[in-house]
Amino acid sequence: GPNIHFWTTRTIYNTADYCELSRPLRRYSPSGTQEDGGMGRVEGKVALVTGAGGGIGGAGAEGLAREGAAVFCTDLDPAAAEATAGRIREAGGRAAAQSLDVRDRAAVDAAVANAVRGFGRLDILLECAGISHRLNFLDLDAETWDRIIAVNLTGAMLSAREAIARMSTARGASGAGVAAISRGGSS
Repeated sequence: GPNIHFWTTRTIYNTADYCELSRPLRRYSPSGTQEDGGMGRVEGKVALVTGAGGGIGGAGAEGLAREGAAVFCTDLDPAAAEATAGRIREAGGRAAAQSLDVRDRAAVDAAVANAVRGFGRLDILLECAGISHRLNFLDLDAETWDRIIAVNLTGAMLSAREAIARMSTARGASGAGVAAISRGGSS
């Protein structure tokens, strides 16, 4: 099967904590050993970032680009995704952008396909699309709960499943997946 690596992040309290991508990340090899990350460790790789329009997703997309990855920026807000991609290109990196609602299976499949079509492969998925609501639990209605679950859990699963399927069909496949967890965002 594919050689897929997973990174874990500590809980992020603000975007500044995430700006230096190599600092909060630890790499776990398939054998379970932990390795420190290093500069340029994603040189020549292709990353798809959900929620790349700002916050942790925008900082993560820019961090991946600084470390050498081509980045496919996605966000529910297409202008925000394009703004992040534009900053990456202005800094000399390779980036493209697309609107993406991670709750929509067909849209997720199309975004992954477009990333592969545009950059020739997919090596990294950084999942930062997410929502939260700061309110008393007893005031939380079922509709709001369903929306949170659809974006934060189902959207993450759909993105990971499609990205890993693309990574695993590539010859000599290897890849990475990261899910960023934040207490800073709300809607």
